[in-house]
Amino acid sequence: MNSQQWIRISDWQLQQHPYLSLLSASPTTLLGGTTLEEQLFCQWYAQHGVAGQGVTVEHGPWLGSLTIPTARGLKANDAVPETRKIIHAFDLFLWASWCDSWVVGTLYQGRYRPGESFLPLYRDLTSPYEKSVMIVAHQGDLAQARWNGEPVEFLINDAWKQLPIMANVIAQFFPSLIKGAILFHQDYLWASESFIQLAMYRLRDFFQSVCRIRNSCAAIFRKIHDIPDGVLRHMAATRSYTDFTEDEIYDAFAWSKSLFDEPEARLAVDAGLAWMLLQMGNAGAARQIFRDIKRSSCYQHPFYQFQESTLKQWGLIDVIGE
Repeated sequence: MNSQQWIRISDWQLQQHPYLSLLSASPTTLLGGTTLEEQLFCQWYAQHGVAGQGVTVEHGPWLGSLTIPTARGLKANDAVPETRKIIHAFDLFLWASWCDSWVVGTLYQGRYRPGESFLPLYRDLTSPYEKSVMIVAHQGDLAQARWNGEPVEFLINDAWKQLPIMANVIAQFFPSLIKGAILFHQDYLWASESFIQLAMYRLRDFFQSVCRIRNSCAAIFRKIHDIPDGVLRHMAATRSYTDFTEDEIYDAFAWSKSLFDEPEARLAVDAGLAWMLLQMGNAGAARQIFRDIKRSSCYQHPFYQFQESTLKQWGLIDVIGE
């Protein structure tokens, strides 16, 4: 079947941000490091965009802030057969110290210590949908995970925190993405994970940029061509920042910047470039980029300011400046 024959929602339609229609219902943002708009996109697309040509896969679900809305959408999607109403969720499902700050003031504060499994809590939170949608939790390191080869129609990525995870996911899961599949990169515009932008630059002949999710770092891509084995092997071997050259980095971020019209998104791309150059040991170039960012008329935009303040808290104040 030609991909165009089963695609229910075109790129143009997604670029109109139809998921924002769900805002009128005034839903509550679910607990997690995702925005309401990202959650609404997953719900809307799972209901109106997924056609049942493959399963849904989620990487890095934590407490299910994207799993739950995706399950809501699949539950309401009459076009998907019951055998394809499946979400495969991959995560370590092990509590980390950073989790504590996300649950302050909630029922889950103090419930887990670092290193303890929170998989039972994830299953409990997603259980209201288990009669309509099969949610299969895979506990383990995504840098070593294996996929069974089943076709994937919708891939939600919030797990590329390290290069080995990126490399293995591309090798294991991207060949199973069918033509026309949607790839949701939740941290595309987050500086410390800006190697995602480098990966998509290397894969730009096989994926079409669709849009950015409003009020978020998330970007949507659609697979348009199969990825040759040689390219997959090259991507799978990318395990260190030294596997990139500065020329490639500059080219990749210029390409990535061209994908966005929103000035705050373009500033986030610049911050990602600075981060990558810093990892390569070029602190001088990174400092210059942050100086240029400060001269932008959009510098005070809350979206960018949140990212910069976080980077300062992480110790980059000497590079970013006051």
